[in-house]
Amino acid sequence: MTESVAAFNWNADWENRYRALSYDHVVASTQALLQRDCTIGASVLKIGNGYALYHGPDSAMTAASSIGTGDGNYQQELAAVEDFYLSRACRPRLWTNPTTNPEFLRLLYSRGYRPVTTVQTWIRSAWRIPTISLADDIAVRVVDEIESDIWIQTVAAGFQENQETVNAPVPDPTADAFFSFAFAPGFTAVLAFRNNQPAGGGVLAQGHGLAILRTASTRFQHRGKGVQRALIAARLQYAIESGSQVCLATTSIDPADHSAKNMALFGFQKLRLSSLMEKVS
Repeated sequence: MTESVAAFNWNADWENRYRALSYDHVVASTQALLQRDCTIGASVLKIGNGYALYHGPDSAMTAASSIGTGDGNYQQELAAVEDFYLSRACRPRLWTNPTTNPEFLRLLYSRGYRPVTTVQTWIRSAWRIPTISLADDIAVRVVDEIESDIWIQTVAAGFQENQETVNAPVPDPTADAFFSFAFAPGFTAVLAFRNNQPAGGGVLAQGHGLAILRTASTRFQHRGKGVQRALIAARLQYAIESGSQVCLATTSIDPADHSAKNMALFGFQKLRLSSLMEKVS
């Protein structure tokens, strides 16, 4: 059987499931973050088909999503988004994709919003994993909240490490943010061990028949050794065993990006591009 995007029949029903899943998860993660640090003022506001999320002024998660995708009053939706963020002394940011109404996009541009980041969303059915050679010195397993500290130190470090920065301490706000999107209800955290040492980790978010592979990284000293492939394979297998029907993932749009290459290797197909819009004027 050859997979293709057409075989998924990604229609309005799946889009609504995806929006419902996204909202369920941001609500759960916001509650988890508040339990870790109530001073951040984390909150989520339902607006039209979407929501506005605030996890702190410096959080990459702080943005609105699925705004301007229905038949509502777009002026009112944008005003609600801007009031939500400006009341928190935070610049408004909104994710857009091909389901965003062109009229709402024109409104954003007229108000000085411009794309600052674009990412690629990938899709594949949750069925058998293709035969791919995996490193035999890497083991991946699910971890729970008891092991959250080691997961956070591994995955958060993997995101911030490069040739110049290795083994730097993970700031408390960063640790809290990673906890909220790995150990809240609906999320499954996995940890990869290479030669019995924590080497990387990731998250599988599930619900509404969907599974999203997200929040994955590899420690600098373990990169290029097959850790990412092992993490993808483990989460795909978990999604299949859990009864999910469709798997999604997001990567950079850079064709040289290793994550994008690995998604294609595992049978993922490109679904769509999404752009983060920010008010620049």
